[in-house]
Amino acid sequence: MSSITMPSDKQHYRIRGLAALRRLRQGVRSTFSRHPQATLSASGSGPASSMYAERLLSGNQIRVLHVQPSSIRYRRIECELKLVNLDEAPVYNALSYVWGVDPPKVTIICNGQRLKIRPELSYALVRLRLKETTQIIWADALCINQADDQEKSHQVPLMSKIFSQATQVNVWLGHGDDSVIREAFRCCKLIADACNEFSLKHDINLDGDETHRVVEVPMIIFTPMLSMSLTDLFERPLFSRVWCIQEIKLAQDALVVWGEQCLSWAEVGQAAQWIFDRQFEGDDTNKDLGSSFEEISVMGVDAIYELDPVNCSVLEVLQKFREFQSTDPRDKVYGLIGLAGSQPDRNLMVPDYTKSTAQVFTDTALHTITRTKHLLVFAHVAHHADYDGDDDYRSWAPRWDIPRDTVSIGQGVVVLKSGACSGREAQFVVTKHPEGEQLCLTGIIHAKVTKVDKVFDLESSTKLEGLRMYPEVVEAYKGIDWNNPMSDVALPVLARTLTVDDTTRNSTKLGSESGHARYEEFRRYLEWYRDPKAEFDSLSGDALQCHNQIGILCGGYRFFRTEEKDFGIGPACMREGDVVVVFYGGSAPCVLRPKGDRYLLLGNAYVDSIMNGELVKEVEEGKRQEQEFCLI
Repeated sequence: MSSITMPSDKQHYRIRGLAALRRLRQGVRSTFSRHPQATLSASGSGPASSMYAERLLSGNQIRVLHVQPSSIRYRRIECELKLVNLDEAPVYNALSYVWGVDPPKVTIICNGQRLKIRPELSYALVRLRLKETTQIIWADALCINQADDQEKSHQVPLMSKIFSQATQVNVWLGHGDDSVIREAFRCCKLIADACNEFSLKHDINLDGDETHRVVEVPMIIFTPMLSMSLTDLFERPLFSRVWCIQEIKLAQDALVVWGEQCLSWAEVGQAAQWIFDRQFEGDDTNKDLGSSFEEISVMGVDAIYELDPVNCSVLEVLQKFREFQSTDPRDKVYGLIGLAGSQPDRNLMVPDYTKSTAQVFTDTALHTITRTKHLLVFAHVAHHADYDGDDDYRSWAPRWDIPRDTVSIGQGVVVLKSGACSGREAQFVVTKHPEGEQLCLTGIIHAKVTKVDKVFDLESSTKLEGLRMYPEVVEAYKGIDWNNPMSDVALPVLARTLTVDDTTRNSTKLGSESGHARYEEFRRYLEWYRDPKAEFDSLSGDALQCHNQIGILCGGYRFFRTEEKDFGIGPACMREGDVVVVFYGGSAPCVLRPKGDRYLLLGNAYVDSIMNGELVKEVEEGKRQEQEFCLI
């Protein structure tokens, strides 16, 4: 990674896009409901309880739904729940769908008894019912007793196996305008066919190193009407739902069913990735398409399609899909465990719906620390700007139910002799306290925070204000020797800080050829700010790219100074009097707030002077002492 030009621009674009997707859908969050109760008309007695008389609390037993055939389209659903061993199950399809917000009000006949189910489930069953033969389906709302937390805790871990063993996963998107559906699916198939033809012709894997951008598709087809149809497809509620991710990714064969039409998931996903890559390039060839093409929101589908479960850790999966929705916040963890590439992660992180949300998040953080002996989980802690503790939640356990708009600091892999901790493993003890678990860690104090700027938000500032809105940043770049800036070490330090460059700095030394070019870009950017007559339109090329990167990478953080006369970038909730600490096991420093003899973890920070094990070396030399910090 260079100091200025970040190799993960595409990832940052996805982060910002998913955040925008969340904001777009805030008004309809309830649409993503998977409420754990009231799916059936009876709970605890009557028909519902008789169907669940045998509780599924161990082994590989599951229930499957035998849907009776009917040649009459809207005839009432008649079905039967049967117990089977998953290892010996008959051929069945699994259903992926959104429960919806409507209460159970559609009557079906199940096991010979009248039963009310939610409308969306009834629509899916009617659509998938066969005319002449019984259709065997696994649908969570009926096949798991949602009123029994113990049964849910046993059945949810089996869902990855249920969906991976299903002959086909039917991804039900609901009803819609048939002309819109046909238009959207036709376009997806055209793009997917073009991508497959290109791959065969050139013997390359577009899902690997190559971008879909190289595939030519007639851009004239993207009329405003088609763009609206595609937006309608890619913004279906299901594609922002946590549970759908594993249901689709673990399927042998996933079929997207929308109204009366259907299309393979591979074709839908490939089309989304092609559109994303085309939008990401952002070159002049897109201008003729107008804003409608650029506004097609494919973020959710693209994120699902590009996921490689085999190579993902629990933390990577949790962060990647942090913007996705679930009514039960515990499912922000439980719904994603099956996607972790590590078998020990899947085996040890067992769903338990008798636990509170706070306990689930605490257990998840402890699991990752215990398994890895590193503190990479701290990179995902993101408190709001006014945070000063929460009686229910541990400060050091990420709130996966709260989306974040900031880029993580220190989320790389900790390796020997690298990072702020110099690659040392975490030294920790978990202790019980009346207020909850305390995580006691060994670390080294760097310094107290003496000054903080307001939270970075270059996008909302006027173009000419920019960095001038942040007095401590202005003070930092004024302190550079502008008679000979490229020989002053203050320039690369500020450049690395404002790009949150938490990697090793050996490859970007000021004297190196690559380092000189990168810092020259930053110098031109600051020179532009120093000119009181500068106009924003005159900012271009690498300097403009630098401006945009700082806006993304520092957005939501604060610039601060310490009593050691250095500066850094830290969490929005930090204040004067907080302390900067390096923990063993941490790739980046942390900002803590003293609370008596204990501390709140506010989040990770970037402080250029201590990013490469400098404090650890000082301890080894006897210049500093390590100590224990109890986090609450």
